[in-house]
Amino acid sequence: MEAGVTRLLLFTVSIAIAGAVIGLMWSIYGGMSKSVDFTVTNLQVFKSGSQWRVMFKIKNTGTLKIDSIYVYLYRGTTQIASWSTSQDVGVGNEYFIDSGWVNDPDPQYGESLKCEVKVVAYGDTEARKVFDVVVLQW
Repeated sequence: MEAGVTRLLLFTVSIAIAGAVIGLMWSIYGGMSKSVDFTVTNLQVFKSGSQWRVMFKIKNTGTLKIDSIYVYLYRGTTQIASWSTSQDVGVGNEYFIDSGWVNDPDPQYGESLKCEVKVVAYGDTEARKVFDVVVLQW
């Protein structure tokens, strides 16, 4: 009888230690699995007179809430225009972004540019993606 109780006690203690080790590892390394990722669809850049605007749909595919979105337009390696918003995009959510009209003589109609979309999440974690765009007339 005493041997059975000892085995049961050792089994219970072993399960408790294993649970504590798993809990410790989860708390230490669980935060490392957080990521910032997104997809962009329907990206369009328009020009009307001396103003431009960018419109696109963004979906948060990461595990952190997006706190702000930055858009940069490049001609070659030179940044010619930028715009940003502090729009929150929750995990798994989609949001339509429209910059509204921005006063700037650049970009030009029909011009092929690079458009960089950068998102920043909590803790200043960021992700960037670059797209080829052609400036369309409004």
